[in-house]
Amino acid sequence: MNRALLIAWLAVVSVINTHASQADVIHREKSLYRNIEVTETNERRCLIFAVRQTNHNQSCIDLADPQKIVFPYVRMTLAGLLVQPEIERALIVGLGGGTVPLTLSELYPDAVIDSVEIDPAVVDVTPPAGQDRYDVKIDGNTVA
Repeated sequence: MNRALLIAWLAVVSVINTHASQADVIHREKSLYRNIEVTETNERRCLIFAVRQTNHNQSCIDLADPQKIVFPYVRMTLAGLLVQPEIERALIVGLGGGTVPLTLSELYPDAVIDSVEIDPAVVDVTPPAGQDRYDVKIDGNTVA
C-alpha cells in the first residue's frame, strides 16, 4: 500500500474516531445479535452497531436536514433507479437506520416499500424523524 495513502487513511480514521468520541450516547441496548447505540452530536444522530471493541456507524441523520443522505453508499444503493426509474414495489433487506426505505417512500409515495429486519431492537431504536417508531407489519397486521 502506498505510504501517502496509508497516512491519509489513518488521518481520516482518527478524525472519524474523534468525531464519534465527542458524541453523546442517547440510547444503548444489547440485542441478541449486537450492541446497539444511538449517538448524537450537534449535527447528527447516528445508529451504531458496536462490534467487539470497534464502533461502526450504520446510519446517520443530519439533524439540520433530515432528508439529506449522509453516507455515499446509500446514494449508490439508489443507483438502481437509473436502470428502473419507475417502481411499484421494493424489498429492503436489513433496516439499519431506515434511510433507504424512507427515501424510497418519499420518491415513490404510491409504491409499496417492504423492509425486513431480523433484529427487533433495530426496529425499536431507529424511528423516522418525528415519529416514535416504525409501523411494523407482521403477517399483514400493523404492530406499530
